[in-house]
Amino acid sequence: PESFFKMIWDFSSTLIMLYDLFLLPMMPFDIPDALWMRAFQRFTLAFWIVDLVLGFFMGFYIDGIVELRLSRTARNHFYRWFFVDLFIVLAEILVSESASAFRVLKTARFLRVYRSCRQLFQTRSIGRLGHLGDLIKSDFLLLFLRLLRSVCILLVLNHFISCAWWAVGTVDFGQERRWVDRLQQEDRSVLYCYLTSLHWSLAQFTPASSEISPTNEIERCFGIGCLLLGLMVFSSIVSSTTAVVSAMRALKTQEVRRNTEMREFFIDRSLSTELKARIRSFLNTKAAHFTSKPMSAVENFAALPFELKRILHWELFSALLMKHPLFLLFGQKTKKALHEICQYATSEALYLPGEEIFRRGSKAEEMILPSHGRLNYLPGIEHEGQGLKTISVEMGQWLCEQCLWIAWTHQGRLETTQGSLCALVNAKQFSSVIEHRPQELHCCRQYAQLWLEYVRDVLLCSGR
Repeated sequence: PESFFKMIWDFSSTLIMLYDLFLLPMMPFDIPDALWMRAFQRFTLAFWIVDLVLGFFMGFYIDGIVELRLSRTARNHFYRWFFVDLFIVLAEILVSESASAFRVLKTARFLRVYRSCRQLFQTRSIGRLGHLGDLIKSDFLLLFLRLLRSVCILLVLNHFISCAWWAVGTVDFGQERRWVDRLQQEDRSVLYCYLTSLHWSLAQFTPASSEISPTNEIERCFGIGCLLLGLMVFSSIVSSTTAVVSAMRALKTQEVRRNTEMREFFIDRSLSTELKARIRSFLNTKAAHFTSKPMSAVENFAALPFELKRILHWELFSALLMKHPLFLLFGQKTKKALHEICQYATSEALYLPGEEIFRRGSKAEEMILPSHGRLNYLPGIEHEGQGLKTISVEMGQWLCEQCLWIAWTHQGRLETTQGSLCALVNAKQFSSVIEHRPQELHCCRQYAQLWLEYVRDVLLCSGR
């Protein structure tokens, strides 16, 4: 269900459904049939026939676990919407193949509207649109999109009402006067008639005016119903807009409060101007250049079940760990061991620009693998390192793996030049995972011996 093909297919079906939702309610306007409309109608018919068949093979989720067995996917599609979709597709075939049936089976088009509404609000379409929010990191942009969604819902609702308002005005109920008479006498275009009807519909939902008014009892009753509906919908939209604006202000208020607290601290402690400028520069650099968060900073993840946490750890850390030859061997032969290492022994840490991660003489407890940003390692003692070359460590490289095999004390200093997100493999947790697995333990012992021999050879070659 998360494949690229499924995403493209759902996106295409959403576009076709939006086309149906826009055009089909406009049947009362008697839009002239055009060649492109007939061609697109045949295309959509073929699309829904293929969609009807593909539904038997589409996977779905059960309690967060994907179900791909053909017997389950076919049964899920068969018992949900297969017969409704089949009836509508058959009706569409009759409509497209018979000119007389085009008038007789107009009901099929209303069924298409029903199907479009049902499929558009199903998980597969709305869920895909919801996934777009996962790509947006700005809270302000997300709140703006929420506001835009409310406006779009209002426009869609008014589109249906404007088409219904035109239908009420064109149907002959035995009334002497109708509101559409003036437009028909002036021989206005279909576009002008639609925009006039849409203007009247929007005027019922907002404090606006329109030169159109009901002229008989049926139109008056319809107008009263629209006013009552508009009262409820407009109140709901106003409240949601207020909530969005309040949320935007709350986000801004938090930032202002933090800056106020920092400014008050500066004044109370009489800090130097240079220090205050350096602190502000550091905080501005942090906010501008690095916005990633470690997994532990997302509170919602604490409520995830065991299986989802296991998959989350695997997707976060497995590719990064397998840059190392030993973990690559685990991933190729015994993935279960690597799964446990990812879940129990690996965590994330966020380091700010210029932060010192460790210095010479401190105990090494974790292997470090950067996933974002860059680390700088300076060998030797801090004040003696001016003549030593700084080593840059980026994604795909690692440090301090020796703490997994032996007790180790850091022999240099590690710091960040920019905001960095790193995976940390804890030595104790790694040992507790491996010691219960004889095969992996044997591989680790062999690798540790080879590593020690390599270090001795390097020391001998350097004359130490």
